Amino acid sequence: MSTVLSGLITPSQPAHGQRRARTRIAWVLAASLELPQRLLAYVAERRRIARTVAQLQGLSDRMLADIGLQRCDIARVARYGRDTDVCSFLGAMR
Repeated sequence: MSTVLSGLITPSQPAHGQRRARTRIAWVLAASLELPQRLLAYVAERRRIARTVAQLQGLSDRMLADIGLQRCDIARVARYGRDTDVCSFLGAMR
């Protein structure tokens, strides 16, 4: 019986269970490679935000006013940018 079955399954055509296992392994490998990339992107983004906050905090109140910011706006602007500012959006509409 095993000789009959061995003739049906050729190396170029793996059994259905083997294909599923290979697909599952490929998916796990892809997911395991994606996690470090996402983690590194998250860390890089957090460092960028911290660096931006530190630079803006180093400016004087007058310099912040010149660029249209107040001290309370620094964290929000560092995270989301000026485009999310409602006042600048409404001011651009005039």
